Amino acid sequence: MAQRKHTIVWALAGVVIVGAVFVAVRAYRNFATVPGVYLTEGGIGCIVITSRLPGWEVEKQFVAQSIEYRIVPAGSQLRLEGRASPDFARRMGRESEWDYVWLLARSPSRRGDWDLVGWYGDGWRSSATRATTSSRPVSPTPYLLTRRLPYLHRLSDQRVVEYFELQYSDKSPVPAYEKARGLLTSYPDDLHVRALYLCAATYSDDTSEVARRLDEWKSDFEQAGDPYLSRTTWRTKMWLRAQRLTAAGRNAYDFCKNVFGRESDLTTRLRLFPQIFQYEAFVVPLLPQRYFTVPNLLELQVSAKVHRVIATFQMIEGKREESLQLLAATCHLGQTLMDGSSVVQRLIGLAVRSIACGGLEIYALNCCESDTEFRQLWAMLERLEETQKPSDLKELYEGEQPIYRYLPEGAWPSSLEAEMRGNFGDSRFELLRAATAAKYRLVSQGEFPKSNDQFGPLLPQGPPKDPFADGPMRFRATTDALFCYSIGPDKHDDRATIEYDPTNGTISAGDIWTKIPRQRQYPFPRGGVRAASEDDLWRQFPNGLPVDPFASTKGKSLGSTTSLTGDLFVYSYGPDVDQFKDFYPGPEEDAYRNEFYKTPSSLLKRSFLPGYGPIRSTYGEILLQRLSFHILEAPYDPTNGVVSEGDLFIRIPRR
Repeated sequence: MAQRKHTIVWALAGVVIVGAVFVAVRAYRNFATVPGVYLTEGGIGCIVITSRLPGWEVEKQFVAQSIEYRIVPAGSQLRLEGRASPDFARRMGRESEWDYVWLLARSPSRRGDWDLVGWYGDGWRSSATRATTSSRPVSPTPYLLTRRLPYLHRLSDQRVVEYFELQYSDKSPVPAYEKARGLLTSYPDDLHVRALYLCAATYSDDTSEVARRLDEWKSDFEQAGDPYLSRTTWRTKMWLRAQRLTAAGRNAYDFCKNVFGRESDLTTRLRLFPQIFQYEAFVVPLLPQRYFTVPNLLELQVSAKVHRVIATFQMIEGKREESLQLLAATCHLGQTLMDGSSVVQRLIGLAVRSIACGGLEIYALNCCESDTEFRQLWAMLERLEETQKPSDLKELYEGEQPIYRYLPEGAWPSSLEAEMRGNFGDSRFELLRAATAAKYRLVSQGEFPKSNDQFGPLLPQGPPKDPFADGPMRFRATTDALFCYSIGPDKHDDRATIEYDPTNGTISAGDIWTKIPRQRQYPFPRGGVRAASEDDLWRQFPNGLPVDPFASTKGKSLGSTTSLTGDLFVYSYGPDVDQFKDFYPGPEEDAYRNEFYKTPSSLLKRSFLPGYGPIRSTYGEILLQRLSFHILEAPYDPTNGVVSEGDLFIRIPRR
């Protein structure tokens, strides 16, 4: 009996010892096998991890110069945390804590490599302990990716570090390129080394070598199924395309960089801008292995609104050809942006094109009164249609951060919204064409189309295809107008009685339509508007003037005001969007305000305020008069900044 107990004790001790050895070996394996040199994110960066009790540290990193990294154990996994520098965090509107957190697990198929399996959203910081370098979130719940993504590729060759040190410090790219050649010779079949080599070739402007290698390795990269490698090759392709476009003088990026520079005043921009038709696509020549500042694309969107306001002023002044040219050129700018290299750029392009299409619609329905004018417009629309590229955004996601494509549903905005925006933008352009054809038939034959074939001669095959349906755009006539419409994202035909509004949801009720009235909404005279007073101006435009895209109030029209000398002006608030700005302090403004509150009715000389409709009450008179009053600022000047103080305005000649 005693012997049996003795045997059991020794057996239990053996189990404990074996378990302890197993745990120790596993712990040692986890600790000792983590340090090394890793290529990351498809070969565009490098992280060097070294041992440091009780864990590890990121000794060197060549991923983003503005990010500081650390490695923290997370059970059998690792957490790679990145903290933005204060300057970078401030520019990005982020906190300065650990903003970027990736959860890594050992690769089951590639020894020494680590896969990305999870990602912590920004919200985890609110419950994190931040006191020490080994701190961990109190209650972190990472978003687990729907598939593993190869992330850290172990290649413990000191030449990798030497390459990146040369890449980031040496102004001459030749030494780094030679180092990359050596790595490729040693590891010819390593796809990450191939990606690194492609990056080195782009950095050295070796376009012929980049083109040759992309063609040679294309199938290998495709078969790898590695989203980060796909992202690197996609960026390399875009860099190569940018170089070729620039060499051929067809890259709109080069044109916009010069024309929209801070030294270009508005007159110079407007004079040069029609040259945009010579350019094919807006492709930023970003080196795939470096982080550069890209153009502020939102400035181009603001500039498109400026162009639309100027084009409207030209319609008011009777400068119809100049207006058409400016609006069409702005539409083509949007098309070049849509043929770019990122989803964000494509979406900005859609916005620019939609802004221009809105102006072209005003032109088509109010400035085209003769066969010649319709033919001029139609020739321009056909030119735009020929250069229009499909607005499919799916292929562009290859160039985006892959992690966002593999987050669980709801963790990140899906691509559905981008797809719907693309279809919405296409609808606006196609409705412009359909409306022009319908208006031409009304002017030339005195009636609206009653069937698809009556949209000829401009559209002999009928209305264009509806991006949201299998068939063409639809139309519905009333006694005083024709509605051309798309059934919209919900794909339900509402007969143009409910208007689609994306603020109600990406897929929400409503149709997308254009209304073609029998009578012109804005009766611009051929010789330009002349008016003896504000009342005289608004008698000529009983429906108000076109919408001011810079007004804070949705749908508010361009305004008018009279100077102390009696000159009449039509104005837009301009890019600084200051509709509700307080009165400027000063004796003249104070006197006006005091007089205004004493006798509000006497100051209100008309019963209709543009953009607000009929006035129905004394209280409404006071409120609307205050909202409509605006003191003109100095003329808008983009050399002060694309979004800067200043109004856009024209003086209306007396008659």
